[in-house]
Amino acid sequence: MRGLILIPFYLFSLLIGRAVFAQTTNTIITEAPTEQNTSILSNFSGKVGLAGKTDFKEASDESKSSYTELDLYLNYKINDKNKLGLWLPTEKDLSDNYEEKINDMRLSYSRSSIYKNGIYSLSFKGTGHIPLSEKSKDKRRLQTTIELSPVSSIDLARYATGLSFTYIPRYKRNFHEYETDINGKNMVEQALVQFFVLGYEINDRWSVGSTL
Repeated sequence: MRGLILIPFYLFSLLIGRAVFAQTTNTIITEAPTEQNTSILSNFSGKVGLAGKTDFKEASDESKSSYTELDLYLNYKINDKNKLGLWLPTEKDLSDNYEEKINDMRLSYSRSSIYKNGIYSLSFKGTGHIPLSEKSKDKRRLQTTIELSPVSSIDLARYATGLSFTYIPRYKRNFHEYETDINGKNMVEQALVQFFVLGYEINDRWSVGSTL
């Protein structure tokens, strides 16, 4: 299982390695990278996220949960409004067996500013899940999950500069191989959830938000 945790770093290093190789090849042949290739590479971006999570139970409590998360994010900007994304989350248990595991991969498509009128704007995000975790593949027999999220945002700068409100209804559709899991529990095939987000942008680098 330890080898699975290295997958994000391998994929990231492989992507960078290929980009560097392509850059070198172009330099040898043309003595300078072409404008088209430079533009394509500049549309890629990525980051690695590391977080620790725990509850407020006593350290001696056997049910206490603590773990770290290591996430790989890759994005490709198609144009000013359309973007593709990849998210590969992994985690390591710190409270019991110290197990390392990889979670389901997400592939996403997002489009900004579908509609904009004054302080109101409408965007869209669609996400597909690729089952990689033991829970999804072996216990739930999940084939894939589709999520559709229209995103409505209202600029509240007239009350405070940087203040905004966002409403996100999300339709989730699961596709399972069977109607029940290995324990005989019925699977949830469809769900609708809602998020209300009040955000405040302090500057270009910092922002805070509260989600309900």
